[in-house]
Amino acid sequence: MRLLSARPQQPPGNAAGPDALDAFVAGGTNSSYTFTVVSSTQAGAIDQILPGPTLNDNGVVAFSSGNGLFALSQTGTLVALGSGVAFGETVWIDNAGQVIVVAEVSGIRELRRYRGSQPGTFDVLAKVGVDEFTPSPSGIFTSDIDLTGLLDFPSVSDDGSVFYVGTGAGVTGRFVIELNALQDDDGALLGDADDVLRPVALNGGRVVLLSGQFAGLSGPAIAIVEGGTVQPISNGVVASPGQFAGLLPMIGATADGSMVTFFGKEKTPSGTGALTLFASVATATGRKVHALSPVAGFLGQRDLEIVFRHPDRLPTTLRTMPFPAPLHVLGGLLRLGHLSLSDRLALLRIGPDLLFRDPDSDPYLRSVTVRQWLDARGQSDANRTKLWDIIAIGALNDATDRITAALFLKVLRSAFLGSRMNSSLVLPLRGLSSVLVDGAAEFLQRHGGTVLLNTAAEQVRMENGAVKSVRLTGGLDVQPRTVISAVPYFDIPKVFGSGEAVGLTHLERLVSSPIVTIHLWFDAHFVQERIAALTGSPIHWVFNKSRIYPERKSTLMYLALVVSGAHAMAEMEKEEIVQLATGELKRFYPAAPLARVIHSLVIKEKRATFSPMVGSEKVRPPHTTAVRNLFLAGDWTDTKLPATIEGAVQSGYAAAEAVKAQLP
Repeated sequence: MRLLSARPQQPPGNAAGPDALDAFVAGGTNSSYTFTVVSSTQAGAIDQILPGPTLNDNGVVAFSSGNGLFALSQTGTLVALGSGVAFGETVWIDNAGQVIVVAEVSGIRELRRYRGSQPGTFDVLAKVGVDEFTPSPSGIFTSDIDLTGLLDFPSVSDDGSVFYVGTGAGVTGRFVIELNALQDDDGALLGDADDVLRPVALNGGRVVLLSGQFAGLSGPAIAIVEGGTVQPISNGVVASPGQFAGLLPMIGATADGSMVTFFGKEKTPSGTGALTLFASVATATGRKVHALSPVAGFLGQRDLEIVFRHPDRLPTTLRTMPFPAPLHVLGGLLRLGHLSLSDRLALLRIGPDLLFRDPDSDPYLRSVTVRQWLDARGQSDANRTKLWDIIAIGALNDATDRITAALFLKVLRSAFLGSRMNSSLVLPLRGLSSVLVDGAAEFLQRHGGTVLLNTAAEQVRMENGAVKSVRLTGGLDVQPRTVISAVPYFDIPKVFGSGEAVGLTHLERLVSSPIVTIHLWFDAHFVQERIAALTGSPIHWVFNKSRIYPERKSTLMYLALVVSGAHAMAEMEKEEIVQLATGELKRFYPAAPLARVIHSLVIKEKRATFSPMVGSEKVRPPHTTAVRNLFLAGDWTDTKLPATIEGAVQSGYAAAEAVKAQLP
């Protein structure tokens, strides 16, 4: 994991003002960024970098690793500011070098201020159970309120104004609290119990945030607030509910608030627009909003949320908690109501392996299946069938009595010990080709590359241990300096004559595992959630495409049911599969019998992925081959990851690095 700093190259001419900002920051032909690695876990001093780093105007970077707090000077000197406690993800540094962060000590959360000039020393600015604050505006409450909760979203401005989010005794909702050294801290009740808010402190005791409780506004808005008053100040509305169909609490701002950046979905005549980065710029006549860059085609969760459906009881939901890793996922697991208390406590037995075993090298984990590992760790049948099997089969695409425990633990370590984003789900809003491939093709073409569609490699000719030419369909011959092959393992012999011709042996030991997707359209809507896991069912996942694709207006409900490791189902007839699927929906959804199937489509991917069976890591090849200018990419190569999109992307990076290392 690396922490990068991005520096824009000088824009052409003397462009200035909002229009120049839009053209330059948004990208396109007038924008170019260079990236510098400022810190990396590869160096060994830091085991992880959480996704909440901060940078001040002097170029000093501060960030959290979960168990450590660090600052990095302009000269590249890494300073350990604090350790020995659990630090939150979000860190904020002002121009004086003061770093604000939430820390947890013996289960008690406190807001700390560190100084870059005095590593290891800190002030406690607020503490759960100790501090109190005065709610404002006056007249709503008559006395101070005890601080009962402290969220991981503090912020400090360049003039020292500090804001944070907390909860108060006896009051439902979340306060945005301003620290004041001269009198009681003031807190405005600006959020419901689940609102994130994420305040960004501005100079002069002002703060910009997303809230649904601004007076006079009909929905959630982003506004600049001053003096703890709920009513936004004059010219303080940055993004109003009338203009946007959705806003995310991911906000940035200049110190004076003249420009505020945020993510949102702008309203369009046909419904809602794509998620886009916007800038709201203050002008003499008001604020002008500029769309900077669309976020292509994905719906991402801020925090993990999975609905578990059961045939014999009400659904339960797995949600991550507002705690640092690994407590954010563990807290959610311990609240799963469909597991007994003893079963939930038994989940803790995987902890030692999670913390202390390396799945990339541990011989025991590589020698046992997931089922054997779970049994050895005292996991009950209920834990296995109602939780672990669902996660393992979904991530590794095969049954737990076939797949290696090493890769499953790798998935769990990423979810438990990584950032909050690692455990969240991301759903494509369009087909994966449109979301992933089209943008990549456009990038290549903009940078001088050529993309040939509907073109296959018919023959690869090699001379003196190197690829000499590639014959394409249509008779075209190309003579490449370097070839990266992304064909699947089962097509290697077809393209290269044999695996041995390029130094690949034992490819026959890589076994494919199928995925079956059942697309169903109903005349009535009976599924409310976007995604659900079915426990104790041959159907693993239900994706409600009608809710995932809200722009596609239709009276029909569109569901996609996914079965991983579907060896038996892949051999069934379509009618039999549809009958099984509709029967399972009736078991899990009480209103399903009232709906009729209008249309159905079954897609069988018999060789969807390789099966990560015990011992498969021994035959997953590296990205280099016996042919000096031939390199391999694909999720089946030795990425140390399962056959996922993440694995495919990692293989692409690794292949590119191997090519760069060989170039003169």
